[in-house]
Amino acid sequence: MVFSQKIGVISAPVRSQVGWHIFEVLDKDTLKTAAKRDSLDSQGCPAIEVHACYILVKVELTDADV
Repeated sequence: MVFSQKIGVISAPVRSQVGWHIFEVLDKDTLKTAAKRDSLDSQGCPAIEVHACYILVKVELTDADV
């Protein structure tokens, strides 16, 4: 989800098995190797990394959730 999100935009709450997450993408860049070159994915395209912050709100599971 964060790879498609625009920088500086706060996401809508996203629910997972451990609770609700809210993300903000701070920056996107190409992943660098130790030699300071772009890392490539399996298709030869530069691999993208995302710098993000997030809030996790843990919720207790109920019988209905199980």
